[in-house]
Amino acid sequence: MEKQKAKKRGILSKIFRIILKVVFIFIMLFFIISLSLVGLSQFEGFRHFVAGKVSDLINDNLQAQVSIQDLRFTGLLGLELEGVLMETAGDTLAYIPRLELNAEIEPLLNNKILVNRLVLHDPVIKLMRSAKDSLWNYEKIALPSDIDTTDTGPTDLQILVSNLNIKNANFIRYDSTLQYTKSRSLSYDHIVTKNFNLDIQADIDLFTNNFIAFIRHLSFYEINSAL
Repeated sequence: MEKQKAKKRGILSKIFRIILKVVFIFIMLFFIISLSLVGLSQFEGFRHFVAGKVSDLINDNLQAQVSIQDLRFTGLLGLELEGVLMETAGDTLAYIPRLELNAEIEPLLNNKILVNRLVLHDPVIKLMRSAKDSLWNYEKIALPSDIDTTDTGPTDLQILVSNLNIKNANFIRYDSTLQYTKSRSLSYDHIVTKNFNLDIQADIDLFTNNFIAFIRHLSFYEINSAL
């Protein structure tokens, strides 16, 4: 049991580090060439070029594949992405038609990532556990341990998200290793929702692996149980 818990903590730590790398890439792009990109991002060809380069930078650190259809810089600290797709083992883990991000640069000097606003519009998010290998698809995001040479020691980085907003999502969490019998009660291992809406404030401490969230709003319709 303790080994399983340690493995899960290791997986979560890897995922947080991947998120850190991705966010860091975006924030450094803001800092280095933000002003010129605001003007250049009005040109579709340039936006597609940058979107492809950002996808390549992310994919260099992942086993999963990420693609971005379009990218716009909206002011000094703002970024808008369209058609964000993440695939693991040939299947879709997440598709986000539109994503809005607004983040601060200065807190990086104090080992903090401050996200003012992160909005996911109409996403499809599927957390699936395979009956073949008993692995969740999110466990296949990071590079295998024999390939990933990233230091897995603790970091004192803190991620502060003032507003995380998920709008009108289709969210699935389905464990195919467990038998499911349809009923009027909610099965947390076989959740299929639509109209999922979430508004939270979050604080992630990677040193202690603590996650604190203040939920302002949560609503959804669960299809299997009709709740």
